[in-house]
Amino acid sequence: MGKRFLHNRAAVVTVAFVLLIALIGILAPLLAPHDPYVTDILDKFAPYSLEYPLGTDHLGRCVLSRLIYGIRPTLGLALLTMLGTIALGALLGVMAGYFRGVVEEIIMRVVDVMLSFPSQIMVFAVVGLLGINVQNVIIANVFIKWAWYARMIRTGVMQYRDRNFVQFSR
Repeated sequence: MGKRFLHNRAAVVTVAFVLLIALIGILAPLLAPHDPYVTDILDKFAPYSLEYPLGTDHLGRCVLSRLIYGIRPTLGLALLTMLGTIALGALLGVMAGYFRGVVEEIIMRVVDVMLSFPSQIMVFAVVGLLGINVQNVIIANVFIKWAWYARMIRTGVMQYRDRNFVQFSR
């Protein structure tokens, strides 16, 4: 797998780019040219320059510094959302793949319903019902997007469920 990955130039470049962005976010205090929270009303809407490479906003804050500092919470929340989505999907996928009958039917029909609607529109609807909040966005994403992982993991569990080593362990 490692050799295949290293021979795929697009995959290597993409992973390197994502790691570079993550590294920039981690090193934000060292790399950001200005404090992202300091306001200077005299420099509001300043154009790009050597001092402000991307200019300033309506409060005179450095846009580049705010972008660099914004990487950290964005990556953290994305990671939290993915871990929650994969955990819920894996749990329900293993249950659906291992237990046959009613359990599988109920879980897979719910998965079919979840996958039949556009996920982003459902996320917007759930956030609209729960209220606009970061926690509600994470909860909505986890409870809407788990179905894809459940279906994928169920397929893998079903492939191994009837193998000899599983039968002998029973």
